[in-house]
Amino acid sequence: MSSLFRTLSLRAAVVAMLVAAVPTAGSIAQAQEQLAPSSNPAAGGQVSEPVVVLTLGSVSKLQKDVQYLASAVGQPQAAGIFLGMSAMFTNGVDTTQPIAITLPLVNGAPEPVALIPTKDVRTVLKTVEAQTGGFDELDDGTYVISVAGTVIYIKQSGDWAIVSRKREMLSTVPNDPTTLFAGMGNNYDLAVQLKMQLVPANVRAMLIGQLRQGFEQAMERQGGSDDESAAYAESTLDQLEQLIEDTEELFVGWNTNVEAKQLEFDSRFVAVDGSKLSAMYSDQQPIPSRFASVIRDDAAAYFHGAASLGPALVEQSRDSISGSVTMVKKALEQSDELNEDEMADVNELIDAVAGLVMDSIAEGKTDAGGVLLADTGSLQFAMGTFVSDGDEAAQVVKDLAAKLEGKPNTPRFKFDMSEYGGVTIHLIEADVPESEDEARKVLGDVLKVYVGTADEAVYVAIGDASVDLAKELIDSGATNQAAGEALSQGRILMLPILKYVRSIESNPVIDAMVQSLTNENLSGQVEFTANSIPSGQKANLVVGEGVLKAVGAGIQAGQAAKQAGGDF
Repeated sequence: MSSLFRTLSLRAAVVAMLVAAVPTAGSIAQAQEQLAPSSNPAAGGQVSEPVVVLTLGSVSKLQKDVQYLASAVGQPQAAGIFLGMSAMFTNGVDTTQPIAITLPLVNGAPEPVALIPTKDVRTVLKTVEAQTGGFDELDDGTYVISVAGTVIYIKQSGDWAIVSRKREMLSTVPNDPTTLFAGMGNNYDLAVQLKMQLVPANVRAMLIGQLRQGFEQAMERQGGSDDESAAYAESTLDQLEQLIEDTEELFVGWNTNVEAKQLEFDSRFVAVDGSKLSAMYSDQQPIPSRFASVIRDDAAAYFHGAASLGPALVEQSRDSISGSVTMVKKALEQSDELNEDEMADVNELIDAVAGLVMDSIAEGKTDAGGVLLADTGSLQFAMGTFVSDGDEAAQVVKDLAAKLEGKPNTPRFKFDMSEYGGVTIHLIEADVPESEDEARKVLGDVLKVYVGTADEAVYVAIGDASVDLAKELIDSGATNQAAGEALSQGRILMLPILKYVRSIESNPVIDAMVQSLTNENLSGQVEFTANSIPSGQKANLVVGEGVLKAVGAGIQAGQAAKQAGGDF
């Protein structure tokens, strides 16, 4: 899985570099020469469908959403600035329709086209006349303005105004422009869609070449690299190349759902059908789980993920883990904090852990879950994860204990203390320093970590209070359970966690946040889910109103305490 996660985390950077790598569409001087009528671009250039589409919700939606957000965080007056500005510059604009910017390519170079909802673009132009210095009208009804020295062409087309730096681009927009941003528009405050395969192959190749050149130059600045480091770098570049070449669509959107009183963040990634990356995603499907019981209503927080892994992803993950291990070892070798014997012990431990992880991935699945219960004066945490061999996991810890035996300030290990439900229980104890007052309030004078090992599972519980919770997880895992359609999911509730934090050490900010949530009967909920779709994945993050109100109350309390000279 680590390989896929690394691939996903690189998407935003790759997209940004891709946009930067696309050649510019021409100079301002060239744009100024286009005052004479021009033919359709198809006659003199190849125009693609929009590679990038960006939409803003309608003015009415944005005004409504800004008012809600400002009120939710306790700053309703802040919305006045946006409302005033939007009213000033939207005369003539249809405030019920979204605004869009598309980015088609002309002969491989980007040429942005804006779509403004208006039935009377002339009124709009008169509204911004002070900023643009007026406008001219050509024989065919096209308007011309100059913005920062750049000539802009605008034409009325039905209920929309089409805006571009190139006059001939005005005719490339369909009669119904909304077909260019279906599923976006007023569904989101802000949404962006990238269609990677519309970027010419030579441009994608240029980006890949630039990435490789950058890696090589970085290595040269570091005095070269050994074969293992070079192999790891090459593996990373191969994954980047695969991401660039095999991406079909990338979408991100943010919406303020006033009716549901929450913020919603959506993302979607689709690979090219039939590609290796598509196979990786298609092979990932939700499976029954040993740890599905962590999904519970009374949890202050939980995480769960259970999915199948296909051969291609297993292979790539093993290569990625192997490369990561090599780089960690190399970093340790360059450190002067360990002597030769200690270095050998650490490397042996790294190899053992990495080997167990790779063997587990080779089983073709992931399955893990963790749950946190919290309230005033009470905190419990337990988790479990699938491993290919629980006995091997126990042996790794036993080998570590043997190497640490007799050394000062090391944890104490108690193995094979008991057995519960086919799970062997072990205990790791470590003294919490007296100087760590806050840590002692949470963990006690002695940190206790209970580890349970079974044939194909490892369980962990933090503290004596969490042992019963771990036993519940063991009991529920006697048979695998369905966990819904999500590949992974999680939830955090602010209120129970804040109540626990306040019971440990109170301050005005925490007090205000707890009071805000309690008064509004809100929990401060954050949820996320990731689901499989054909050749890809989609993810959703939801932030409840309670989070906004709690954050707003905390900010106000912090400001008040600062003004009063208090310590918070």
